[in-house]
Formats: sequence, C-alpha cells, structure tokens
Amino acid sequence: MPAVAKPKKVAKPKPVEAVEWCEADVGGALRGMLGLGEGKRRAVYAVSELRGYAPRTFILSKYSGGTDDEATGYVVACTHGGQPVDCECRGFLRWGTPCRHLLAVGEMVFKGQL
Repeated sequence: MPAVAKPKKVAKPKPVEAVEWCEADVGGALRGMLGLGEGKRRAVYAVSELRGYAPRTFILSKYSGGTDDEATGYVVACTHGGQPVDCECRGFLRWGTPCRHLLAVGEMVFKGQL
C-alpha cells in the first residue's frame, strides 16, 4: 500500500497588533491613512469610501509594506449597521475568518472615525 502524504499545515493569520489612524485633511472620498502593525512587517493604507453604496464600502489602497507583495489594495464591505463582513485579501478568502483589514475597519467605524 503506498504511503499517503500528510497535508501541509498552514498557519492562520495573526490578529492585528496595532492600528494607527491619521484622518485626511482634504475633501472627497479619501478618509485618511491607516497603519497596521504586524510584527516586523507593517502595512500602511490610504482609506477611501465608495459613496452611494449600501452597505458602506471602503477601499484600502496599499501605500507601503504588507504581507502580500502582489496586492495593491483591498475592498472592505460593511453591513448596514457598520459591521465589516467582507474583504478581498487572500487571508479572508482562504480562511473566511476576520482578517486584519476587517478588524481595523471595524475598529475605525466603531470609534466613529469612518
């Protein structure tokens, strides 16, 4: 009987260690800059809101860092109550659990900063 290879274990994404927010001083869709601390790799995103969409939808455009070198940004959608429920990042698509983008946007909405 041939040996069966064991599936490779893959680590789940770690929760956000730090969230920093700098509100934009300009008008328009740009709301501010979001810094996500994640150990040695830090990601900074420009956050804008797609107005006129229900539920609220935010675009996180990568400014620097991050764990996915190919991604240029993500779209995060919220429920009508403001709870983030969907993200386009590979971690959320693979695991289906809240990623650092969902957690950060959720925190900003909860604090009234978005």
